[in-house]
Amino acid sequence: MTLTELQCGDIHLCSFHDVSGFGKTDKGRIVHWDFSDRFGPLFLDGPSGEPLKRQPGPRSKSFKVFEEWHKELRQEQLAMLTERKP
Repeated sequence: MTLTELQCGDIHLCSFHDVSGFGKTDKGRIVHWDFSDRFGPLFLDGPSGEPLKRQPGPRSKSFKVFEEWHKELRQEQLAMLTERKP
């Protein structure tokens, strides 16, 4: 395979999520996402599970809900790591 073939899309990159989550905005809307440490959140359409065509920005209410969830996730992971130490 030549460099030109590689640049033309013969290799497809895949991303996999580490964990899925959901939360509720202050107006009661449920927001779903898949989260990857490497790629960040991918917001999903709840009923279908398909990625939203337009991902929310960092100042949106959906992103705020994700950030709260992510903070709790990190605290849980840190607690698990500290419990393992002798």
